[in-house]
Amino acid sequence: MRHSEKSVTSNDFLFRFDHLHINKAFICACGVSIEKGISDFNLEEAITRKQIINISQTVYVAAASSKFNKDVAIQVCPVHEVDMIITDYALSKDTINHFTDKGVQLKLVNTNKDTE
Repeated sequence: MRHSEKSVTSNDFLFRFDHLHINKAFICACGVSIEKGISDFNLEEAITRKQIINISQTVYVAAASSKFNKDVAIQVCPVHEVDMIITDYALSKDTINHFTDKGVQLKLVNTNKDTE
């Protein structure tokens, strides 16, 4: 457990990925781009995410609009390996078009708690 990030990373002694069956995986990303795909700063988290993506039937990526068109240190996977990217309504129309033109499915959600 990485307490500073409130995230779980894995080593083989923590999870046996070959024994897991995941229908829907939800992962986050520090960077999302057409060119480099989904990326992260932490090597252990990137490796864990890759393993989860490989065994999951459906993969969702949750990323704030501020993470789009950014590539950070470690590639997790290309965007075509995820089923949908969930983000907020602040994503620009140009970016939406750039991603959907490449076949990436986006789901825009309202993240403003004041309007719920």
